[in-house]
Amino acid sequence: MLAIVDRVLSWITWLAAALVVVALFAGPKLLAAEKDVDAAPTPAADPGAAVFASSCGSCHTLAAAGASGAVGPNLDERKPDAAKVTAIVTSGGGSMPAFSGQLSEAEIAAVAEYVAANAGG
Repeated sequence: MLAIVDRVLSWITWLAAALVVVALFAGPKLLAAEKDVDAAPTPAADPGAAVFASSCGSCHTLAAAGASGAVGPNLDERKPDAAKVTAIVTSGGGSMPAFSGQLSEAEIAAVAEYVAANAGG
């Protein structure tokens, strides 16, 4: 009786070992199957998006950035062009403060292009 149990357990052990080997070789391919990737730029990939997220999104609404601030104007509705955004961000306007001392010219240009491209201006 023990010989039969030993023989069955031996086959089960070899089968389990074979499954582990197959999983080690085929598993990464199965787990890394193609995944849908969001085409929207991430803040790391788009410097304008990063500036908007850190400096603008708390006050302004911009759907592409996932921002829903209610203090400043809704940029999706205003649809400003890059020149308008650059001027307002640099010098301020209305209740918005100037950011020329806080953001570099490159950051202002990046956020202006980002807003214009995503708000439709």
